[in-house]
Amino acid sequence: MNSEKSGNKQSKKPSVDGTIICHCFRVTDKVIEEAVRQHGLKTVQDVSQSIKAGGGCATCRVDIEKIIERVRTHSTQQACAEPKKTEKIPSKKISESDRETLIKKVLMEQIRPLLLADDGDLELVEITGKTVRIKIWSSDPDNPKAEATLLHSITGILHELVDSDIILEDVTS
Repeated sequence: MNSEKSGNKQSKKPSVDGTIICHCFRVTDKVIEEAVRQHGLKTVQDVSQSIKAGGGCATCRVDIEKIIERVRTHSTQQACAEPKKTEKIPSKKISESDRETLIKKVLMEQIRPLLLADDGDLELVEITGKTVRIKIWSSDPDNPKAEATLLHSITGILHELVDSDIILEDVTS
């Protein structure tokens, strides 16, 4: 009897390079994560076509879906948390028009490209003083927490790079 099997059920045995997820092709979680990151894979079918995982008996497809979601969520949050460095202008020395220009620059040149790369988007609706109204779409529209997380991350970036008193409002209907 194969030591990786318990009856008909396959165990997820740790290996040197991660935990084997796809027993048919002996593909680990680390290999799947790396493929998803490097190639922008979005579905189990994409993973199967790229590295064969999930293309055999199909018992690992749920685990592969979880890995894809985890990597994509982590990538988006990390990208939003680590924007390109821009020199912050102290809030007490910045004019309203300069603040508005800087807000637009950060949103459109740093944050929006990251969202687009992950099938999300944002639209700047208006800036009134220190209140910024945007429409935001996450790559997972069925998950209300995804948009809340993005909104929180974008607020943090604007606080860090522009002005800590900025109020960000999502006006997506």
